[in-house]
Amino acid sequence: MNGAIYLGNFLNGLKHGSGKWRKGPTTNCNQYEGEFLKDLKHGKGTFIWESGNVYKGAYENDLRNGYGEMTWSDGSIYKGNWVNGMQHGQGRLELPNRNIKEGIFRKNKYIGSPR
Repeated sequence: MNGAIYLGNFLNGLKHGSGKWRKGPTTNCNQYEGEFLKDLKHGKGTFIWESGNVYKGAYENDLRNGYGEMTWSDGSIYKGNWVNGMQHGQGRLELPNRNIKEGIFRKNKYIGSPR
């Protein structure tokens, strides 16, 4: 056993529906609370990394997809669209120094404001 803990719904032996997953027995570890589909994060959920980074938003096939908000432990905050786990589409990134990048992101890179 790898020490992971899951409390929630199952279907045919797979995490399915609402549930809570934690990588280990302590609260200071990667953890997810939200929706699952056939053992994958799918639907709305919140993932907290051991580092303190937090993502709240939509998942599809275990990846951040759709609208979501990510807060990094350094104070950076991104609110916007995600595709296959990357910032992609319309979004707003506020950096710790209060600089703001708002507009179009492609594969985690800020492209610029829409024209």
